[in-house]
Amino acid sequence: MTHEEKAQALLNSPVGCALILDVFENRHLPLEHFADPKVSFWLAACAMDFTDPHATDLDGMNQLMALKDAKAHEDLAIRIVGHPSFAWWYEPIDIANQVWTSPRMPYAANLHDDHNRSFDPLELFDAERWKKPAPPSKNRHYPHPTTGQKTSTLRGGTTSEVMAFALTAADSVSAFPLAIWKVNFHQEVRMKEINHPVDWHELCLEFPRKASDGRILPDWLQLADTWDGIHLTLGGMLSCEQSKYEQDGEWSMLQFWRSERTYWLNRLAITGERMSDAQRIDHWQELARYPYDGYDPFTGLPMAPS
Repeated sequence: MTHEEKAQALLNSPVGCALILDVFENRHLPLEHFADPKVSFWLAACAMDFTDPHATDLDGMNQLMALKDAKAHEDLAIRIVGHPSFAWWYEPIDIANQVWTSPRMPYAANLHDDHNRSFDPLELFDAERWKKPAPPSKNRHYPHPTTGQKTSTLRGGTTSEVMAFALTAADSVSAFPLAIWKVNFHQEVRMKEINHPVDWHELCLEFPRKASDGRILPDWLQLADTWDGIHLTLGGMLSCEQSKYEQDGEWSMLQFWRSERTYWLNRLAITGERMSDAQRIDHWQELARYPYDGYDPFTGLPMAPS
């Protein structure tokens, strides 16, 4: 994939656009500053939260604003994806640094009560969930054979998923400190990498099923016969999330993965090693955030002078 193709994928994704605009707003800083994993994870979570249609953007206005304003910054997008410091955004899974987190979700009854909010008890790591089950029945209607487990890659002392929880980005809500386990794999794994919307689309075409809105999704039952996990890189999340892709008379769109992560489709031989709890990170609040000063956040239009 060329730098131009990577840059165009970012500019076609509302999440990628929002991140590019945040980098532009902080252009007084050297570009490699934003390649630091903690800063990249922070800005990616901010961008995902800003453009998430189920969180703060029910009418899609934030997505339209980001897509419109980022079109003027194609040169910056190419500089980002072409800079060696950002190469890790698109790297294959680092199987030796996979982390499983155990979020403690608030009870729905007091979800919005900050003073009296209570949380579910901590769910401990259970290796039994990852052992291979009996073959799923072929007679079930599109069963989802995934174990329900997901991991994220540890970089710079944190992960993309932990940063999303730290920001309470979109639906990522948990009490802190956040319990995490390093996952040790005791067998080879078959991994499908997603770096670009075309990767997701081709996966859907190879193992297709139709969603109610007409898009194609993977048939997870067939998929699990070929792959043990689907890894969405950070560059893949910024390029694919909420980005519609059309080819061969079909369309697809990856939604609501919300961080760099791997979904595991088959139960595997693993063990878990408890790590130090992750603390809430409140750094980088000094970074300027899109939308820029002087814009109406509801219309995206320049505000009249007061």
